[in-house]
Amino acid sequence: MKRFLLALPLLFSTTSGALTLEQHPQVSRVNSCFSGMTASFERWVSTMEKRKPGFDRSRFPFTQAQFDAYKDTLDCETFVYQVDGIAITGWQVSPKQASQDKPLPAVIYNRGGNGRYGQWVFGSVMHSLMPLAEAGYAVIATNLRPDPRDMKHYVANGDYDEFGGAEHQDVLALWSIVQSWSGVDADRTGTVGSSRGAMQSFMLARDVPSLKTLVSISGATDISAIAKARPKFKKMLQRRIPDFEQSPNTALNKRSAVTWVDQLPKPLPVLLIHAKDDDRVPFDTAVAMTQALTAHGQPHQLMAFEDGGHNLGKHRDDAQQAILAWLAEYL
Repeated sequence: MKRFLLALPLLFSTTSGALTLEQHPQVSRVNSCFSGMTASFERWVSTMEKRKPGFDRSRFPFTQAQFDAYKDTLDCETFVYQVDGIAITGWQVSPKQASQDKPLPAVIYNRGGNGRYGQWVFGSVMHSLMPLAEAGYAVIATNLRPDPRDMKHYVANGDYDEFGGAEHQDVLALWSIVQSWSGVDADRTGTVGSSRGAMQSFMLARDVPSLKTLVSISGATDISAIAKARPKFKKMLQRRIPDFEQSPNTALNKRSAVTWVDQLPKPLPVLLIHAKDDDRVPFDTAVAMTQALTAHGQPHQLMAFEDGGHNLGKHRDDAQQAILAWLAEYL
């Protein structure tokens, strides 16, 4: 997914949406994401024109009507939460008309990428999170703990992205936040993960057996197989995983849900969405995951596209509709 906004500026005014995270002891600095350079569609696009050489307004994937509709009907906030003494950025998007009398189901959405690459920005939030909130879900996401290169000072032990290591605690902390999120029915929580985010979602489901469903989009469910297919990916793992050189098989299996499907709660309905021409996460790994789920009696469905690549291309809208239908059935 393209990064349509390189960075969200620091915001100073706290919002007061229908759902609020401010009561949680780990949460601070809750701010509207419809502010600063994204206060209006025109300001957002104008800023992009100034900051990104070659930016073409006519090819921008969002419209004024979409932006205004989301701004009118949704609360979108960034927040900072603490895990292991580390400040981490999160996002929440939810309907403005949420009622305390009718709590909303929740979705914990895990991003792809590693380090700074793939972090949530306004454009990716508008593309992936806002449609779910528009459908009636309280959606929460994390950018995971910062890369050391992003920090002037950092603790050497466990404060950076280990690709399925210490930052798993950052995802688990979202579950703690959901449980105390006013206006949300934590008993109706599912998780969605894209690419690397699917790895995080399966880890979350393993450790939080009360989750009701899981959606994997181009999901990294067999890290060993991906490393064999992509030498550059293996180099990234060697750089990020602390114990990789000492115990590579252990490190890779720990991050590969296909090797511990038996540890997932039952039943956990799983939707896997994958393109057969995915050049980053081989389609064969999705097939292997369906076989493992079948072997362990887990309800699941594989939605396969002949083309579209890792980001699903022209099939994104079809995938989004499938996700909404799946969540509606199980949440």
